[in-house]
Amino acid sequence: KASSIDSCSMKIFLSFLFFLNTLSLLNASGAKYGGQFLKLRATSKLESLSGAVTARGDGLSFIQQNPALISPLPKSETLFTQGFLFGNARASYLAYGQPLSRGTLYVDSFSLNYGKFDRTNETRETVGTQSPSDLYIGIGYSPSKDVISVENLSLGTSVKYIRSNLEVKEAQTFAMNFGAIYKSQWEGVRLGMAFNHLGFPLKYNRDLEPLPLTARVGALYDGGSFPFLSSNIIYSLDAVLFNNTLTFSAGVEMNLLNILNFELGYSGEEDLENKVRYGFGIQIKSLEFHYAASPLNALGTKHSISVGFRFGSGVPLLAEKESTPTAEVLWTQREEIFGSPVVEKIEIPTLSPLAPRPPMPKNKKENLNGDYAAACRYMSQRDLDKAIPIFRSLCAKDKHYLDAAQKFVACLEGRGVQYYANRRYELALKDIEEGLKVDPHNGRLKAFLQDIESMLQTWGMGGE
Repeated sequence: KASSIDSCSMKIFLSFLFFLNTLSLLNASGAKYGGQFLKLRATSKLESLSGAVTARGDGLSFIQQNPALISPLPKSETLFTQGFLFGNARASYLAYGQPLSRGTLYVDSFSLNYGKFDRTNETRETVGTQSPSDLYIGIGYSPSKDVISVENLSLGTSVKYIRSNLEVKEAQTFAMNFGAIYKSQWEGVRLGMAFNHLGFPLKYNRDLEPLPLTARVGALYDGGSFPFLSSNIIYSLDAVLFNNTLTFSAGVEMNLLNILNFELGYSGEEDLENKVRYGFGIQIKSLEFHYAASPLNALGTKHSISVGFRFGSGVPLLAEKESTPTAEVLWTQREEIFGSPVVEKIEIPTLSPLAPRPPMPKNKKENLNGDYAAACRYMSQRDLDKAIPIFRSLCAKDKHYLDAAQKFVACLEGRGVQYYANRRYELALKDIEEGLKVDPHNGRLKAFLQDIESMLQTWGMGGE
C-alpha cells in the first residue's frame, strides 16, 4: 500500500513538473521583461546558496522561490533581511510564518530602492531628484498532509501584488508562485519544483512588459550527521528554465555543532563573470544571524544580512527534569536553537521502576565487561552510532544487565534528539520506540514519542 501511494505521489509530481515546464516555454524569446527585481534573491541564505534551494525546507529563508518550503514550520517565526547592492541601491525583505491546524500561512514583502538620481527635462537641465523603487507584497499557504492526503508530497502557492514606480511612469500587477516538494524513497534525497511569476504584464502607460516567468527543478541530498564536531553537509542542485534557456545552480551547506552554518554556491543562472556566492550564519537559541556576499566584479560586492526569530520554547523533552535520580551525567541538557533541539549534554537517567532484576553471575559479568567498557568509551566520545549496537548486544545477551540497559536507553534518546534536530523524524521515531521497549515506563521518552508522531502526522516531511 505504501509503495502504491509513493508511486502515485511521484506521478503527481512529474505531471505537475511537465505542466510548469510547458507553460514556461510559452514565454516569447527575446521579449523585454518587466519586474526584473523579482529575480533578486531576497534573503542572505538564499543568496549564499545561489538559489539552489528548490528542494530545501528551511522555513522563511526560501519561500520567495518555492512556497512549499514553508512546510513544515513547527513554530511561528519572522525574518528580516537588508541587502546592500551597487551604488545606493538597497533591498529590504520582511516575512512572517504562522502554523495553522490545516497548514502554514505566511506573508512577506520585498522592496528595492534604487537611490536618488537627478531629474532632468528635455534640455537636460536638472529640475529635481527622483527615487525609483519596486515593491511586492505577498501571501502564501502550504496545506498540511491531512489536506493533501498524498504521502511524501508537499505543495504551496502564493499571490503577490507588484508595483513598479519609476517616477516618470508607474505600473501595477498581480502574480502567483506554485511549488512542490517530493520526499523520495532514497534516504536523504528530496526533489522540488517551483513555478515563479505567473501573472499579468506590467503596463507602463502603453508599454506592456511581461513578468520574468521562471520554472525550476531541484534536487537535494542530505549527507546526514558526521561525528566530527557534530556536523552534517547538504548538497543541492537546481535546473532553471527562463526565456527558453536552461541553466544550473548548485549549493553546499555545512552545519557545525548545530550552531554554525557555512554555505557556498554557484549561480549559473546569472549572466555575470563571477558566479560564486558564499555566506555563513550563527544560531543562538531562537535567534539566527546570517551574512551573504556576492562578488560582482566591476559592480563591487553585494552584501546582505538576515535576522530571524522563532517564537515559542519548542518541545520540552530532555530539558524537563524528572523526579528519578540521575545515575550519571555526560553531556548538557537539550536547548532550543532556532526552533531545533540540540544536544550539548545528555543526562543519563536511572530507568523508571521495572521488575526486580536478580544479580548477574560473576563469571558472566566478567565476560561482558570488555564490550561494556568499549561501549562506554564510545559513549563518552559522543560516538552514539558505535555505542548503541554494543549496548544492544549486551542487553540481548543478558536482559538483567542494568548498567548496560540504562546507557542503552540514554544513547537511543540522545541520538533520537539529534535526528529530531535535523528534522529526520522517522529515524528519531525508531530510536525512541526501541528505547521504550527496554524502559516502557519512561515518561520522557513517551513525551518525545508523542511529539515526533505529531510532527510526522501534521507535516509528513520527516526526512530519513
